[in-house]
Amino acid sequence: MIKEAHLTEKDLARRWNLSVRTLQKRRWNNEGPSYIKIYDRIRYTLKAVEDFEKNNSHLSSALVKEVTNV
Repeated sequence: MIKEAHLTEKDLARRWNLSVRTLQKRRWNNEGPSYIKIYDRIRYTLKAVEDFEKNNSHLSSALVKEVTNV
């Protein structure tokens, strides 16, 4: 059986440089990566976090101009 990596609220807050409370508010508003709730504990799979980061990454407009002018 392969174990999947999980992040706690503190782990994800540290990764994104946010407060745990901000993550909780975003989760309450259905924003952010999918999560697992086991009793009173929240866990995020590393895959869900990485997918969310990938799907929500954007190029800066300055970089887009530079790329299109080449």
